[in-house]
Amino acid sequence: MTWAQNPDMRLLAALCRELQKSAGSEPFYLSARMVQRIFKHQTHATGAKWLRSFCVMQILTETEKGKGLRASRYRYGGPG
Repeated sequence: MTWAQNPDMRLLAALCRELQKSAGSEPFYLSARMVQRIFKHQTHATGAKWLRSFCVMQILTETEKGKGLRASRYRYGGPG
């Protein structure tokens, strides 16, 4: 199953698009733990995997790696 066939991953992509719209030209922040809470995953590892895969597919660009309590910063560059 590709990300486009997974309704939750499509919803995450739409969320990232809306976060970028809200942030304007600045990067937005999103943590794997927040993705875990939104999609009710058992661990944050799934959220981290989804965010990494979006970066590999160039849907997101990680502009700043998160550290400690600070979430990673991203720019959305995906469809629509």
